[in-house]
Amino acid sequence: MASPNKLVLAVGGVAILAAAGWYGWQRFVESGPAPAATVVPTPKPKRPVSAPKPTAPSAQAQAGPAAPAAAAQASMPADPDQLIGEALIVTGLGQQLDRVPEQLAAGMQQGVANRQVPPALAREIGRISAESFTAQGFHRRVREALKANYDEKRLRALVSDASTPVVKKMTRFELAEPSQTELAAYFSSLASNPIPAERQALLERLDEASNASGLGTEIALTSLRAMAVGAAGGNPNAVAEIDRAMEGQRSVVLANIRQSSLPLMAFTYRDATDAELTEYIKLYESDQGKWFMHIVSAALVEEFKSASGQFGEKIAALAKSQQARTASATEAESGSAPAGGGQRTAAQRLSRTYPSKDLRSCLDLATAVEVIKCAEQGR
Repeated sequence: MASPNKLVLAVGGVAILAAAGWYGWQRFVESGPAPAATVVPTPKPKRPVSAPKPTAPSAQAQAGPAAPAAAAQASMPADPDQLIGEALIVTGLGQQLDRVPEQLAAGMQQGVANRQVPPALAREIGRISAESFTAQGFHRRVREALKANYDEKRLRALVSDASTPVVKKMTRFELAEPSQTELAAYFSSLASNPIPAERQALLERLDEASNASGLGTEIALTSLRAMAVGAAGGNPNAVAEIDRAMEGQRSVVLANIRQSSLPLMAFTYRDATDAELTEYIKLYESDQGKWFMHIVSAALVEEFKSASGQFGEKIAALAKSQQARTASATEAESGSAPAGGGQRTAAQRLSRTYPSKDLRSCLDLATAVEVIKCAEQGR
Protein backbone atom coordinates (compact mmCIF):
# COMPACT_ATOMS: atom_id res chain seq x y z
CA MET A 1 0.00 0.00 0.00
CA ALA A 2 1.28 3.42 -0.88
CA SER A 3 0.16 5.93 1.70
CA PRO A 4 -0.36 9.58 0.79
CA ASN A 5 2.93 10.44 2.42
CA LYS A 6 4.53 7.76 0.25
CA LEU A 7 2.78 8.92 -2.91
CA VAL A 8 3.54 12.48 -1.94
CA LEU A 9 7.17 11.47 -1.68
CA ALA A 10 6.82 10.20 -5.19
CA VAL A 11 4.91 13.26 -6.27
CA GLY A 12 7.01 15.44 -4.02
CA GLY A 13 10.08 13.93 -5.58
CA VAL A 14 8.38 14.85 -8.80
CA ALA A 15 8.02 18.34 -7.40
CA ILE A 16 11.34 18.48 -9.20
CA LEU A 17 9.35 17.37 -12.20
CA ALA A 18 6.38 19.64 -11.55
CA ALA A 19 8.54 22.66 -12.20
CA ALA A 20 11.06 20.79 -14.32
CA GLY A 21 8.74 21.18 -17.24
CA TRP A 22 10.51 24.51 -17.43
CA TYR A 23 13.62 22.62 -18.47
CA GLY A 24 11.94 21.70 -21.74
CA TRP A 25 10.42 25.15 -22.09
CA GLN A 26 13.70 26.98 -21.51
CA ARG A 27 15.55 24.63 -23.79
CA PHE A 28 13.36 25.93 -26.60
CA VAL A 29 13.30 29.58 -25.66
CA GLU A 30 17.08 29.70 -25.43
CA SER A 31 18.13 27.73 -28.47
CA GLY A 32 14.96 27.06 -30.44
CA PRO A 33 13.67 23.63 -31.47
CA ALA A 34 16.22 20.84 -31.60
CA PRO A 35 17.67 20.39 -35.09
CA ALA A 36 16.32 17.55 -37.17
CA ALA A 37 18.03 14.31 -36.28
CA THR A 38 17.41 10.64 -36.13
CA VAL A 39 15.23 9.98 -33.12
CA VAL A 40 16.71 7.37 -30.86
CA PRO A 41 14.50 5.30 -28.55
CA THR A 42 14.52 6.19 -24.86
CA PRO A 43 16.69 3.62 -23.07
CA LYS A 44 15.25 1.82 -20.10
CA PRO A 45 16.33 2.93 -16.62
CA LYS A 46 19.57 1.29 -15.53
CA ARG A 47 17.80 -0.37 -12.63
CA PRO A 48 14.21 -0.82 -13.71
CA VAL A 49 11.61 -1.94 -11.24
CA SER A 50 10.08 -5.16 -12.47
CA ALA A 51 7.19 -7.05 -11.00
CA PRO A 52 7.46 -10.74 -10.21
CA LYS A 53 5.16 -13.20 -11.90
CA PRO A 54 4.29 -15.80 -9.27
CA THR A 55 2.08 -18.73 -10.08
CA ALA A 56 -1.15 -18.69 -8.14
CA PRO A 57 -1.82 -21.93 -6.23
CA SER A 58 -4.88 -23.89 -7.21
CA ALA A 59 -8.04 -23.65 -5.15
CA GLN A 60 -7.58 -27.26 -4.01
CA ALA A 61 -4.04 -26.60 -2.84
CA GLN A 62 -5.17 -23.52 -0.91
CA ALA A 63 -8.05 -25.25 0.84
CA GLY A 64 -6.47 -28.64 1.49
CA PRO A 65 -8.33 -31.95 1.51
CA ALA A 66 -9.59 -31.60 5.07
CA ALA A 67 -10.17 -27.83 5.18
CA PRO A 68 -13.39 -26.67 6.90
CA ALA A 69 -16.31 -25.42 4.83
CA ALA A 70 -15.54 -21.74 5.54
CA ALA A 71 -11.98 -22.13 4.26
CA ALA A 72 -13.21 -23.98 1.19
CA GLN A 73 -15.62 -21.15 0.43
CA ALA A 74 -12.84 -18.56 0.86
CA SER A 75 -10.65 -20.47 -1.58
CA MET A 76 -13.22 -20.47 -4.37
CA PRO A 77 -11.91 -18.69 -7.48
CA ALA A 78 -12.70 -14.98 -7.46
CA ASP A 79 -13.29 -12.56 -10.30
CA PRO A 80 -9.82 -10.95 -10.73
CA ASP A 81 -11.19 -7.48 -11.45
CA GLN A 82 -13.46 -7.62 -8.41
CA LEU A 83 -10.71 -8.81 -6.05
CA ILE A 84 -8.23 -6.25 -7.39
CA GLY A 85 -10.84 -3.53 -6.93
CA GLU A 86 -11.44 -4.64 -3.36
CA ALA A 87 -7.71 -4.54 -2.64
CA LEU A 88 -7.46 -0.99 -4.00
CA ILE A 89 -10.37 0.13 -1.83
CA VAL A 90 -9.41 -1.54 1.44
CA THR A 91 -5.77 -0.38 1.21
CA GLY A 92 -6.78 3.19 0.36
CA LEU A 93 -4.62 3.08 -2.77
CA GLY A 94 -7.58 3.79 -5.06
CA GLN A 95 -8.31 7.09 -3.32
CA GLN A 96 -4.65 7.99 -3.33
CA LEU A 97 -4.36 7.42 -7.07
CA ASP A 98 -7.33 9.74 -7.58
CA ARG A 99 -5.40 12.51 -5.85
CA VAL A 100 -2.11 12.26 -7.74
CA PRO A 101 -3.11 14.51 -10.68
CA GLU A 102 -4.48 17.10 -8.24
CA GLN A 103 -1.22 17.08 -6.28
CA LEU A 104 0.78 17.49 -9.46
CA ALA A 105 -1.51 20.28 -10.66
CA ALA A 106 -1.06 22.11 -7.35
CA GLY A 107 2.71 21.86 -7.70
CA MET A 108 2.47 23.07 -11.28
CA GLN A 109 0.32 26.05 -10.29
CA GLN A 110 2.76 27.03 -7.59
CA GLY A 111 5.61 26.74 -10.07
CA VAL A 112 4.02 29.03 -12.65
CA ALA A 113 2.86 31.46 -9.92
CA ASN A 114 6.43 31.79 -8.66
CA ARG A 115 7.53 32.60 -12.20
CA GLN A 116 4.75 35.19 -12.69
CA VAL A 117 3.59 33.45 -15.84
CA PRO A 118 0.83 35.27 -17.78
CA PRO A 119 -2.60 33.83 -16.83
CA ALA A 120 -3.40 32.56 -20.34
CA LEU A 121 -0.09 30.71 -20.55
CA ALA A 122 -0.52 29.33 -17.01
CA ARG A 123 -3.93 27.94 -17.97
CA GLU A 124 -2.45 26.27 -21.05
CA ILE A 125 0.31 24.65 -19.00
CA GLY A 126 -2.32 23.46 -16.52
CA ARG A 127 -4.36 21.99 -19.36
CA ILE A 128 -1.31 20.10 -20.65
CA SER A 129 -0.60 18.76 -17.17
CA ALA A 130 -4.22 17.60 -16.79
CA GLU A 131 -4.10 15.86 -20.18
CA SER A 132 -0.81 14.10 -19.45
CA PHE A 133 -1.30 13.01 -15.82
CA THR A 134 -4.75 11.48 -15.29
CA ALA A 135 -6.31 9.44 -12.51
CA GLN A 136 -7.64 7.07 -15.17
CA GLY A 137 -4.12 6.50 -16.44
CA PHE A 138 -2.76 5.67 -12.98
CA HIS A 139 -5.71 3.38 -12.17
CA ARG A 140 -5.45 1.57 -15.49
CA ARG A 141 -1.71 1.01 -15.16
CA VAL A 142 -1.96 -0.36 -11.62
CA ARG A 143 -4.95 -2.59 -12.38
CA GLU A 144 -3.33 -3.99 -15.51
CA ALA A 145 -0.13 -4.76 -13.60
CA LEU A 146 -2.00 -6.54 -10.82
CA LYS A 147 -4.03 -8.50 -13.34
CA ALA A 148 -0.94 -9.49 -15.34
CA ASN A 149 0.65 -10.78 -12.12
CA TYR A 150 -2.60 -12.04 -10.61
CA ASP A 151 -2.20 -14.11 -7.47
CA GLU A 152 -5.52 -14.78 -5.76
CA LYS A 153 -4.02 -16.20 -2.60
CA ARG A 154 -1.81 -13.18 -2.01
CA LEU A 155 -4.58 -10.72 -2.83
CA ARG A 156 -6.99 -12.44 -0.44
CA ALA A 157 -4.34 -12.38 2.31
CA LEU A 158 -3.64 -8.70 1.62
CA VAL A 159 -7.32 -7.77 1.80
CA SER A 160 -7.66 -9.69 5.06
CA ASP A 161 -4.58 -8.05 6.60
CA ALA A 162 -5.67 -4.58 5.47
CA SER A 163 -9.07 -5.07 7.12
CA THR A 164 -7.76 -5.29 10.69
CA PRO A 165 -8.61 -2.40 13.08
CA VAL A 166 -4.99 -1.22 13.28
CA VAL A 167 -4.43 -1.11 9.53
CA LYS A 168 -7.80 0.60 9.01
CA LYS A 169 -6.74 3.21 11.55
CA MET A 170 -3.44 3.79 9.73
CA THR A 171 -5.24 4.09 6.42
CA ARG A 172 -7.48 6.79 7.88
CA PHE A 173 -4.37 8.67 9.00
CA GLU A 174 -2.91 8.35 5.51
CA LEU A 175 -6.04 9.57 3.75
CA ALA A 176 -6.39 12.65 5.97
CA GLU A 177 -5.61 15.92 4.20
CA PRO A 178 -3.91 18.31 6.63
CA SER A 179 -3.54 21.99 5.83
CA GLN A 180 -0.20 23.56 5.06
CA THR A 181 -0.54 25.49 8.31
CA GLU A 182 -0.80 22.26 10.31
CA LEU A 183 2.21 20.79 8.58
CA ALA A 184 4.30 23.92 9.03
CA ALA A 185 3.43 24.12 12.73
CA TYR A 186 4.35 20.46 13.28
CA PHE A 187 7.66 20.72 11.42
CA SER A 188 8.55 23.84 13.41
CA SER A 189 7.83 22.01 16.66
CA LEU A 190 10.43 19.35 15.85
CA ALA A 191 13.21 21.81 16.65
CA SER A 192 12.27 21.78 20.35
CA ASN A 193 10.60 18.34 20.38
CA PRO A 194 12.61 16.04 18.10
CA ILE A 195 11.36 12.63 17.09
CA PRO A 196 12.32 10.10 19.81
CA ALA A 197 15.03 7.64 18.78
CA GLU A 198 12.78 4.57 19.09
CA ARG A 199 10.06 6.23 17.02
CA GLN A 200 12.55 7.32 14.38
CA ALA A 201 13.83 3.75 14.12
CA LEU A 202 10.27 2.53 13.53
CA LEU A 203 9.67 5.16 10.85
CA GLU A 204 12.92 4.23 9.13
CA ARG A 205 11.86 0.59 9.24
CA LEU A 206 8.51 1.48 7.68
CA ASP A 207 10.21 3.50 4.95
CA GLU A 208 12.52 0.61 4.17
CA ALA A 209 9.78 -2.04 4.24
CA SER A 210 7.41 -0.04 2.04
CA ASN A 211 10.17 1.24 -0.25
CA ALA A 212 8.66 4.72 0.01
CA SER A 213 11.86 6.65 -0.59
CA GLY A 214 13.01 4.19 -3.24
CA LEU A 215 9.76 4.65 -5.13
CA GLY A 216 9.99 8.43 -4.88
CA THR A 217 13.55 8.37 -6.19
CA GLU A 218 12.73 6.07 -9.10
CA ILE A 219 9.74 8.16 -10.12
CA ALA A 220 11.60 11.48 -9.79
CA LEU A 221 14.58 10.42 -11.91
CA THR A 222 12.63 8.42 -14.48
CA SER A 223 10.04 11.15 -14.90
CA LEU A 224 12.56 13.96 -15.12
CA ARG A 225 14.52 12.10 -17.79
CA ALA A 226 11.38 11.24 -19.78
CA MET A 227 10.22 14.85 -19.64
CA ALA A 228 13.58 16.25 -20.69
CA VAL A 229 13.94 13.74 -23.53
CA GLY A 230 10.40 14.46 -24.69
CA ALA A 231 11.05 18.19 -24.68
CA ALA A 232 14.30 17.68 -26.57
CA GLY A 233 12.46 15.87 -29.36
CA GLY A 234 14.66 12.80 -29.11
CA ASN A 235 17.74 14.70 -30.30
CA PRO A 236 20.67 12.30 -29.67
CA ASN A 237 23.02 15.04 -28.47
CA ALA A 238 20.41 16.39 -26.07
CA VAL A 239 19.64 12.88 -24.77
CA ALA A 240 23.33 12.22 -24.15
CA GLU A 241 23.63 15.52 -22.30
CA ILE A 242 20.62 14.68 -20.15
CA ASP A 243 22.03 11.25 -19.28
CA ARG A 244 25.42 12.69 -18.38
CA ALA A 245 23.81 15.24 -16.07
CA MET A 246 21.71 12.60 -14.30
CA GLU A 247 24.43 9.97 -14.00
CA GLY A 248 25.29 9.23 -10.41
CA GLN A 249 22.42 11.31 -9.00
CA ARG A 250 20.36 8.36 -7.77
CA SER A 251 22.15 7.92 -4.44
CA VAL A 252 22.04 11.67 -3.74
CA VAL A 253 18.32 11.96 -4.49
CA LEU A 254 17.54 8.82 -2.48
CA ALA A 255 19.41 10.14 0.56
CA ASN A 256 17.68 13.50 0.33
CA ILE A 257 14.21 12.02 -0.01
CA ARG A 258 14.82 9.67 2.92
CA GLN A 259 15.94 12.59 5.04
CA SER A 260 12.82 14.61 4.28
CA SER A 261 10.46 11.63 4.58
CA LEU A 262 10.86 11.16 8.34
CA PRO A 263 9.14 14.39 9.47
CA LEU A 264 6.29 13.77 7.03
CA MET A 265 5.81 10.19 8.22
CA ALA A 266 6.09 11.30 11.84
CA PHE A 267 3.25 13.78 11.23
CA THR A 268 1.07 11.26 9.41
CA TYR A 269 1.29 8.65 12.20
CA ARG A 270 1.61 11.09 15.13
CA ASP A 271 -1.50 9.68 16.85
CA ALA A 272 -0.47 6.02 16.47
CA THR A 273 1.27 4.15 19.25
CA ASP A 274 4.60 2.40 18.74
CA ALA A 275 2.80 -0.95 19.10
CA GLU A 276 0.32 -0.02 16.37
CA LEU A 277 3.09 1.19 14.08
CA THR A 278 5.01 -2.04 14.66
CA GLU A 279 1.95 -4.11 13.74
CA TYR A 280 1.43 -1.99 10.63
CA ILE A 281 5.03 -2.45 9.50
CA LYS A 282 4.55 -6.22 9.57
CA LEU A 283 2.05 -5.90 6.73
CA TYR A 284 4.77 -4.46 4.48
CA GLU A 285 7.22 -7.10 5.61
CA SER A 286 4.80 -9.93 4.81
CA ASP A 287 5.04 -11.90 1.58
CA GLN A 288 1.79 -10.48 0.24
CA GLY A 289 2.70 -6.94 1.26
CA LYS A 290 6.06 -7.07 -0.52
CA TRP A 291 4.46 -8.64 -3.60
CA PHE A 292 1.74 -5.99 -3.78
CA MET A 293 4.08 -3.02 -3.29
CA HIS A 294 6.55 -4.36 -5.86
CA ILE A 295 3.88 -4.57 -8.55
CA VAL A 296 2.28 -1.23 -7.67
CA SER A 297 5.64 0.55 -7.54
CA ALA A 298 6.62 -0.72 -10.98
CA ALA A 299 3.26 0.34 -12.42
CA LEU A 300 3.52 3.84 -10.95
CA VAL A 301 7.03 4.32 -12.32
CA GLU A 302 5.88 3.32 -15.81
CA GLU A 303 2.85 5.62 -15.75
CA PHE A 304 4.87 8.59 -14.52
CA LYS A 305 7.45 7.91 -17.21
CA SER A 306 4.84 7.74 -19.97
CA ALA A 307 2.91 10.80 -18.78
CA SER A 308 6.10 12.81 -18.26
CA GLY A 309 7.23 12.10 -21.80
CA GLN A 310 3.89 13.34 -23.12
CA PHE A 311 4.08 16.43 -20.94
CA GLY A 312 7.60 17.25 -22.15
CA GLU A 313 6.62 16.93 -25.80
CA LYS A 314 3.53 19.13 -25.38
CA ILE A 315 5.45 21.77 -23.41
CA ALA A 316 8.03 21.86 -26.20
CA ALA A 317 5.28 22.27 -28.81
CA LEU A 318 3.73 25.08 -26.73
CA ALA A 319 7.09 26.84 -26.51
CA LYS A 320 7.52 26.54 -30.26
CA SER A 321 4.06 27.98 -30.82
CA GLN A 322 4.77 30.88 -28.47
CA GLN A 323 8.00 31.57 -30.33
CA ALA A 324 6.15 31.73 -33.63
CA ARG A 325 3.56 34.14 -32.22
CA THR A 326 6.24 36.36 -30.68
CA ALA A 327 8.19 36.39 -33.94
CA SER A 328 5.07 37.40 -35.88
CA ALA A 329 4.33 40.16 -33.38
CA THR A 330 7.91 41.40 -33.63
CA GLU A 331 7.72 41.52 -37.40
CA ALA A 332 4.41 43.38 -37.25
CA GLU A 333 5.85 45.95 -34.84
CA SER A 334 9.03 46.55 -36.81
CA GLY A 335 7.57 46.12 -40.29
CA SER A 336 10.26 43.59 -41.13
CA ALA A 337 12.43 40.98 -39.49
CA PRO A 338 16.07 42.19 -39.37
CA ALA A 339 18.48 39.53 -40.53
CA GLY A 340 21.02 40.00 -37.80
CA GLY A 341 20.68 43.30 -36.08
CA GLY A 342 19.12 45.05 -33.18
CA GLN A 343 15.78 43.25 -32.99
CA ARG A 344 15.73 40.47 -30.40
CA THR A 345 14.70 37.02 -31.58
CA ALA A 346 11.53 35.42 -30.22
CA ALA A 347 13.64 33.01 -28.18
CA GLN A 348 15.62 35.89 -26.68
CA ARG A 349 12.42 37.76 -25.82
CA LEU A 350 10.96 34.71 -24.11
CA SER A 351 14.14 33.87 -22.28
CA ARG A 352 14.17 37.44 -20.95
CA THR A 353 10.66 36.84 -19.60
CA TYR A 354 11.54 33.38 -18.25
CA PRO A 355 15.15 33.50 -17.04
CA SER A 356 17.17 30.41 -17.76
CA LYS A 357 17.87 27.86 -15.07
CA ASP A 358 18.88 24.27 -15.58
CA LEU A 359 16.74 22.63 -12.90
CA ARG A 360 18.91 19.55 -12.85
CA SER A 361 21.28 21.55 -10.66
CA CYS A 362 18.57 21.42 -7.98
CA LEU A 363 19.52 17.79 -7.44
CA ASP A 364 22.84 18.92 -5.97
CA LEU A 365 21.26 20.64 -2.97
CA ALA A 366 21.68 19.20 0.50
CA THR A 367 18.13 18.15 1.35
CA ALA A 368 15.03 17.08 -0.52
CA VAL A 369 13.16 20.08 0.90
CA GLU A 370 15.71 22.38 -0.72
CA VAL A 371 15.56 20.36 -3.95
CA ILE A 372 11.78 20.67 -4.14
CA LYS A 373 11.81 24.36 -3.26
CA CYS A 374 14.50 25.03 -5.84
CA ALA A 375 12.54 23.20 -8.55
CA GLU A 376 9.24 24.85 -7.71
CA GLN A 377 10.70 28.34 -7.66
CA GLY A 378 12.95 27.79 -10.64
CA ARG A 379 15.93 29.15 -8.77
